[in-house]
Amino acid sequence: MEMLAIYKGHSEAVEGVSQSTGNAWRKMSAIFETVEHYPKTIAVVCMNAMCETALQCKPGKLYRVRFDVESRSWTDPKTNQEKWFTDCKCWGIAEEVPAAKPGVQAQPQGTVTAPARAASQQQEENPNDDLPF
Repeated sequence: MEMLAIYKGHSEAVEGVSQSTGNAWRKMSAIFETVEHYPKTIAVVCMNAMCETALQCKPGKLYRVRFDVESRSWTDPKTNQEKWFTDCKCWGIAEEVPAAKPGVQAQPQGTVTAPARAASQQQEENPNDDLPF
């Protein structure tokens, strides 16, 4: 899966050693807020090298986050009740640079475009006409 989101922060990293392989590992959560009408806060789990990538993110910046969603079950041995846990496992984070639309140039604030100027001139010429066309 993929989302565009604003970086909010991260949890503290947890480190350990795998019991089965003996390899060291590092895990942390990076927190992002989606860019939608109703924004959602999503924590993605970063492992090993992805932790370093997440630590380089700057709060307030827009990023393209790629992740896999994975659920697993756990059965409580005392009650035999099954519970499900879901993780969003991050595998890619890249800063999203807003692209300018082709043929459109940014205009300094306070400038008036030619159509707007023509409309204001037309209004001055015929003050009784309140229609913009």
